[in-house]
Amino acid sequence: ATIAVALSAPVFAADLSVKDTTGTYVNSEFNASGVYLSATGGMEFVTTEIGIENEPVSLSGIGSDGWTGEFTVGYDWQPRGSKFGVGVFAGANVSSAETSLVLGDDKVKYGRDWGWLVGARGFATVSDSTLIYVGGGYTQSEFSVSSTYDDLEGNDDLEGYLGEIGIETKLTDNVFGKV
Repeated sequence: ATIAVALSAPVFAADLSVKDTTGTYVNSEFNASGVYLSATGGMEFVTTEIGIENEPVSLSGIGSDGWTGEFTVGYDWQPRGSKFGVGVFAGANVSSAETSLVLGDDKVKYGRDWGWLVGARGFATVSDSTLIYVGGGYTQSEFSVSSTYDDLEGNDDLEGYLGEIGIETKLTDNVFGKV
């Protein structure tokens, strides 16, 4: 699991202020509506299949690991008075995950370089500073491959669906933790 700290526009700070009967401003019910920006980082583990076009060589279950980072922008909307809301997001990420395979005098290197994602999520506020969410979307990543076998080099774009489930909680006015 990636544990990340999201530096965020005041998503959770979007609480509305109202006056009580004495004319003093008080916070109304918590509302998570608003735009947010997040930066996350962590460790990545990738398992894939490597094959060489027009050659009878294919290796399945090749694993790699490395550091990854992601920048995301999104918008959440929570109807006033409701504990539930929805949101959309888009992001880009980079990775250092790669692996090498030695076959005699030949060396194959394969790794994930960068990617993008778009999606939507539904959430529920569980306290004045925490929400839980579940979401899904679409993603694409670019992988690079190089080999000393016939000096092969190239890129491969892989795409597919993503799913996520998590918790966000307010650490300070504009910093949130996300698991």
